[in-house]
Amino acid sequence: MEITEKTNVLIEMLHSTDVEIRLDAVSDLIKRTSLCGIPSVMETLVEALDIPNPTGIRQKPESVMLKNSIRLLFEKIGLVAVPALIRGLNHESKWVRYNAAESLIAIGLPAIPALEYSNSKLAKLIISKINSPEWKDFGADYSHTGNYALLETVSHVTHIDSSFTILEQNMIKAGLVYDESKLNKERISVCWVSPNYWSQGFFYGNVRFTFDWKKLIADKKYYWIEAIERYSPPACRILITIQDYSSKFPEYNPKGGDGPWWYDSENDKHYWTNKYTVEFMIESNLDIKEVTKIDFVKHHPNMCSFNLDKCPDSELDDKGASGLFLAKLIAKKNSDSMIQTVKNQVMLPSNRIDSDKFTSPLGIAWEQLLRGLHRFGIDNYSGNITFENEKSLPLARAILNLYAQSNWEEFLILSSLFKSEEDLMESCIKLIETTFSLDENLSDILPVKLNRTF
Repeated sequence: MEITEKTNVLIEMLHSTDVEIRLDAVSDLIKRTSLCGIPSVMETLVEALDIPNPTGIRQKPESVMLKNSIRLLFEKIGLVAVPALIRGLNHESKWVRYNAAESLIAIGLPAIPALEYSNSKLAKLIISKINSPEWKDFGADYSHTGNYALLETVSHVTHIDSSFTILEQNMIKAGLVYDESKLNKERISVCWVSPNYWSQGFFYGNVRFTFDWKKLIADKKYYWIEAIERYSPPACRILITIQDYSSKFPEYNPKGGDGPWWYDSENDKHYWTNKYTVEFMIESNLDIKEVTKIDFVKHHPNMCSFNLDKCPDSELDDKGASGLFLAKLIAKKNSDSMIQTVKNQVMLPSNRIDSDKFTSPLGIAWEQLLRGLHRFGIDNYSGNITFENEKSLPLARAILNLYAQSNWEEFLILSSLFKSEEDLMESCIKLIETTFSLDENLSDILPVKLNRTF
């Protein structure tokens, strides 16, 4: 294939001493992977791993990005890269040798025949590494407490709007994988669940659906997919399915005790390595009836799987999320089955309201909603609508809908139609009673003013 003038420019950029220029060149060359079958281009890419900087450039983020970009390119073009990478094993630079070895390991089994003919001292170690299950790098010493945690439940976390879709459909629908996973080339649809808890906040949203682990994996097969090491901590991924993929993926045996998930069959207990992220990919839809608990978690303040700049939930903690969820719920009509699920699993799991401390999920959610309505509300109400007026409930529903959309201009206009803030709050409480078909008079339990102690 003829090398274009632009490609020649990119190849020249790979010789730059400026790391950012090298990174830009590698990124553009990745988009032209067909060109990388040309030996001279491949040799130059291998040489690009050699960054002449004695002050420790390898520790800088740009250097890590460059290494990962080149490795991704090698993985994409596969066997074409192997001869150049094997020559890189004898390079005078330790940096080049290390990354060439890592890239060959990433290419895996197809690289072994060529490695067997190599005179590099590293070749045998690489072959051994390729033949060893990847999951062994991410196991724990299960004989020492503290290296692992009991695995009894796993959860699927999502954003508030997405949680309503799940509740309306009565299931978490499996979807294709689109990130850098090996499964992005397969037509395998999965649901993501994990035992991890993130104290700084969750990347995927505020609403958590929890499942019983033993029930979820019963009569299933397990396959090791990968470990995504560019994540911090690395993400270990295991496919749970009824299908036979033994010709595609290594079968994972949790009884082996040498990976991130261990099944102690003698005591019938499951454990996971909590020093890593462990992600289970379930190849099926997950029925909402199998959910053991639905609750709220803090969204990560600086990261979002959706789009941090556009995410309406990114600043919400668990309590704030429950208040917004309640507003969205009672602001619109929902199916009876959905309301029943939310009532039993989310707001009133014990089927009662704690009238002393308001510690039920419903009480906490109402406190947050009350605070929000007061914070964004008006100072002086000038209308004549009281909570006893027949128009109060539809008006309160419309106000909550505007609150959930953060449409503050219209929210203030409609709120002003009430005679007082207490009338608005009483109407919202009445909507909660109506929504959940409660016999209790919530106005005697839930406060309508912030000065009441919770």
